[in-house]
Amino acid sequence: MTHSHTNNSSRQLDVAVIGGGIGGLAAALALRHAGFNATVYERAPEIREIGAGLGLWANALRILDQLGVGDRLRTICQPVESAGIFSHRGQPLSLSDVA
Repeated sequence: MTHSHTNNSSRQLDVAVIGGGIGGLAAALALRHAGFNATVYERAPEIREIGAGLGLWANALRILDQLGVGDRLRTICQPVESAGIFSHRGQPLSLSDVA
């Protein structure tokens, strides 16, 4: 997909995406699907696990499906069956079944 400029020239637009987290990567993928030349810039020298979890709700998974990565993501993820709020001592304050 190309975008026309006022001088009637036609070329692919370059877009810079700052940040290589899930938001930046998803934005870059969506921009590429829309025909833009998206480049991701990340400050970290390498992408690696940091010990944090990531929860994705149904709407996020639908968008990732549209971007063509939902099935691949599901092969490495585990569905959340319960969620809770805990005190600073680890005592459960509220537990919910979300399966």
